[in-house]
Amino acid sequence: PTIAMEAPREGPGHSVGSYDWLRVVRHEFTHTVTLSRTKNRIPHWFTEASAVNMEDSPRDYGTCQLLESAIEEDSLLDFGEINVAFVRPKKKTDRQQAYMQGQWMYEYMIKKWGNRAPLDLMDRYAAGEREGAAIKAVLGVDQGEFMGQFKEWAGKELASWGMGPQTPSILDLLKEEGEKAAKAKAEKDAAAPKPAEGKEEVKPVEKTAKEKDDEPEPTIAMVDGWLEKYPDRPDILSLAVRLTLNEADGKPTEDMVPLLERYAKARPVDPLPHKLMTRLYTARKAGEEWPVDRATKAIPHLEYLDAREQNSAAYAAELARAYQVVGDLDKAAAKADRACIIAPYEAGHRELAATIAMLKKDYLTAERHILALTKLEPDRPIHARRLEALRKVMNGAPAR
Repeated sequence: PTIAMEAPREGPGHSVGSYDWLRVVRHEFTHTVTLSRTKNRIPHWFTEASAVNMEDSPRDYGTCQLLESAIEEDSLLDFGEINVAFVRPKKKTDRQQAYMQGQWMYEYMIKKWGNRAPLDLMDRYAAGEREGAAIKAVLGVDQGEFMGQFKEWAGKELASWGMGPQTPSILDLLKEEGEKAAKAKAEKDAAAPKPAEGKEEVKPVEKTAKEKDDEPEPTIAMVDGWLEKYPDRPDILSLAVRLTLNEADGKPTEDMVPLLERYAKARPVDPLPHKLMTRLYTARKAGEEWPVDRATKAIPHLEYLDAREQNSAAYAAELARAYQVVGDLDKAAAKADRACIIAPYEAGHRELAATIAMLKKDYLTAERHILALTKLEPDRPIHARRLEALRKVMNGAPAR
């Protein structure tokens, strides 16, 4: 009957701060539905998997990396281990893996057996049927067969994310470069003139064992050569982005955009290229107008980041400004509202939302945000004056 959450507020007495509490409500309300449908007989992993799935948000990159490690290290949790991982984790990542792997299994179940499958399983759990028997009856496979098929599917999913093992590896490519450099040096030394008779040859300083084992540091020229042979390799493109960014003192430039777009396409789960292009297209001096073309270019990258953000309203607020610049006030209002949901106690977000609402002539929404401002900043009389002026307009007086 009750879902308890902490207020999304910063400051003393608040441990969470701003967060996307609507996403949390979706998750927690799903528990009330699945627990009710199954009469509290649902496996722990299954109710959490369903709840995470109903958050209806893309995975963040950290989750993708966690799942990648589970596949590469052959450490997927089986049906027995995944339930225990929630309450008695053996590793510090076990509990998080249980949540995210569970949702991944749930997603696979729906993709292969359809939307009815989890509902039919819940009904069998409600009737008191054991999980193994219910899975066999609904899916036609036992738990071991399910995990084997899931693992195969998960590997393909990783590849579609631009993750998983790449052949040859970056280390192998560096070893090849080291071997080529050593061969070139040997040929150069062999072609060098011999010392005159009677003169002692200067022997090179013997390298330490560590120096012999060290591979050459990758360079942009080296990576460019690899990309000619492997143009769509996400790991090589990622390295190219980092090296190019280092040469630009950490600041993205227009020249980097084609490379960033290539990497974003090759590894669509990594937010890095979207963050860099967002920095590039949102950069402007204080008081400077945001050009429409640059706001337009920023929007898809801001949308990507905002869809995955759970603890900050920054992307939503910047999206509201971008949509305002390009003249789409409906989308601007929706993003301003999202910013106020994630960080409802931030006066700046309320100001933005009220401004956009006034431009839309949505006076009820504007009134709500200005009223909130009178509570958030009671020492600023301008909010009360704005509220009074707005209410006059709402009562039929002409706007001034």
